[in-house]
Amino acid sequence: MWSWMVRGPYGWQPSSPAMGVWRRHQVRAEGCLPLPHVPARAAAAVAVVLMASRCDAKVPRSGRPARPRGRRRRPIAAETPPGSPPPWELAAAQASRYLLRPLTSALESLESNAEHPAPALVAEDAALALLVETSRLVGGLLRRPDAEHRRLLDGLVDLRPPRQREAAGRTVRRRLHQGMRNLTRFLLDSRQDRLAPLLPAFALGVAAVHRFVAEAVEAKRALRVLSRSFGTLHQQVLKARGCRPDEHLCTAYRDAALENMRKRWNIVFHEWCAETLMHYFLLDPEERRRWVQGDRSDRSRVTLLTAELRKAVAAERGRLPPGVQGWTRAEWSGLAQGAADAVLPPAGERLRLLDLGSCGNYFGLEHGDRFSVTALDLAPADPSVYECNFLELAVGPPGSAALVDEATGAGAGLLRRLPAQGFEVAVLALLLSYLPEAAARGDVIAKVRTLLPADGRGLLIIADTVAAVGRYSGTAGDRPPWIATVEAAGFRLLRDPQMHFSRLRDRRFGTINRAACFSFATVPVQEAAGRSPAALPLFTDEKAAALPRSHAEHLQAGARRSPRSAVRRAWPRSRAGRAPTRKKK
Repeated sequence: MWSWMVRGPYGWQPSSPAMGVWRRHQVRAEGCLPLPHVPARAAAAVAVVLMASRCDAKVPRSGRPARPRGRRRRPIAAETPPGSPPPWELAAAQASRYLLRPLTSALESLESNAEHPAPALVAEDAALALLVETSRLVGGLLRRPDAEHRRLLDGLVDLRPPRQREAAGRTVRRRLHQGMRNLTRFLLDSRQDRLAPLLPAFALGVAAVHRFVAEAVEAKRALRVLSRSFGTLHQQVLKARGCRPDEHLCTAYRDAALENMRKRWNIVFHEWCAETLMHYFLLDPEERRRWVQGDRSDRSRVTLLTAELRKAVAAERGRLPPGVQGWTRAEWSGLAQGAADAVLPPAGERLRLLDLGSCGNYFGLEHGDRFSVTALDLAPADPSVYECNFLELAVGPPGSAALVDEATGAGAGLLRRLPAQGFEVAVLALLLSYLPEAAARGDVIAKVRTLLPADGRGLLIIADTVAAVGRYSGTAGDRPPWIATVEAAGFRLLRDPQMHFSRLRDRRFGTINRAACFSFATVPVQEAAGRSPAALPLFTDEKAAALPRSHAEHLQAGARRSPRSAVRRAWPRSRAGRAPTRKKK
């Protein structure tokens, strides 16, 4: 016999014997406690004990005071006792545990290339002096008024309101460590230009190191302001199509692009693209062998070999003798190996990758051993990047050579023509959202399709901000509308969710991912023939088209929702904040 304990206003209570089966299922869904093999009277006695213990909770039988409910408040940090080291020295000593080693190794690598290298102890002392002066400067800026230190520490410290119940001392320490960590990463991004002057400044004394830190903070703040105006700089460079942009404009554009490229969320989705390409084309020999010769569990993710292997299985299934349902393991491995030799690139060969809008050539510098990268940008910041406006790029016949004018242009030269079907992969990283016109985006997608293989073995990755392209959804009805435009140009959205980057938060860095990546496989040219480039609208176009409404339109919209609230907003108010009343005669 089952007796049921139902959650009531006084805790757990026994259920009624007349309760039907349907009511018991409802109680189970709402919250109940089944007591197996307990009679109804015993269940009632248990309920009485539970109610009594609930009523006497304030006076426990043990005689000890009841434990207060709720979270305990953290004790507020006391002020620094007299005679202790200053807080910036304490913060520098704590930060030296994880920042001293990379700074010291970077300084030693710079000194190893010099004619008269300094000893390792000097590099370590210079790195420690840098941390102390950085902590001193950031701590001094934090003690200034809010409006002033928000302007001076922009891009270096997170100045949002502290967390609830966070002590004031903990907030200061957290911001000090964050400032030292961000400035160290800023110096390590360009060691030769930013970190090399530290050793001469250290030889001159503490005042010179302090000036070096102040100049680095000022440069970091200037780049932060410049990176926010990257969209405006991109539009200005695009407008100068007939003539070459101004050198000052190109320099500002390059600095802003490099600053955006070094951000964590930008690095995260670039690394995801590299890992996805490695798996999709099975560039790792061990992974390729396991995928071809392994079990079915080793082929869980979609690769370039998946569709080709399905076609081969469908073609060979009709040739099986009557009564034979499948193949042996050796026959299956031979079939998969034949499909891999026909579709996959040769082992050890680098994948030909076209990186559009790449100012710093991230894939070429970080993963040059895996990919043969052709990087294009309006204003290159690396010698390996070609200067090119992709909308004006000519497409030559298949097998032709690329046309580069090395005498003009920055970086590797001015790129004028690329051969058709010359790349296996194309990556559009933060490119479509910076093109102001939807028709120009459609032209870019159509031209990219001509540069990928005609047999449908290419891959397109579109990586852009979530505000512009949204996030991937497996449901067809929830897909962003721009995906249909890309598919009409000769692509097919891959169904495997692992081929799309849509995580909200990164696990390794703990940052919010502002970008999303979508992977498209190419379809044969015969299926895409005769399709004209269509305009490609993004979500940001809808926000830009929504003009601000006037005061009268706001009142009309409010009147449709609530007439009384609209009249209240339209009625003028007095200085006291109340509606003026009419005086009685």
